[in-house]
Amino acid sequence: EALFRQANQRYADSDFAGASQALKQAYELEPIATLLYSRAQVERRQEHWREAAKLYQAYLDTGPPDEETVHARRHLLFSSSQAARVEGNCEEAVPLYDRYLEEYPGAAQAEDARVGREACRETLALAAGQEPGPPG
Repeated sequence: EALFRQANQRYADSDFAGASQALKQAYELEPIATLLYSRAQVERRQEHWREAAKLYQAYLDTGPPDEETVHARRHLLFSSSQAARVEGNCEEAVPLYDRYLEEYPGAAQAEDARVGREACRETLALAAGQEPGPPG
């Protein structure tokens, strides 16, 4: 409990690396599924996309109640999309972005998903020796 309070305080102070470390330690002492979700959120906030995706998946693998999976699934899909793009794997990223935008068109990160998808489409077009097409 002390580590969880410490993580919350560090998060409030924008010390996201410290918050993540405290949550990791708390989970090692007592593996509570919500600590995985909280840590995933902190990693996402730091734009550590691949780590966030792994943690969201680990959280979902614990079998949380259905009402708690909605946000985790959305964040998992967005984080996976972003991770693929940042890692230079646009072939993986574009279909993930497409799926995200199809399933969550009004989500807060939908515009970021559109921008990421278009950047990847341009990258793929240039790699194929083509001129990038219009967005869409």
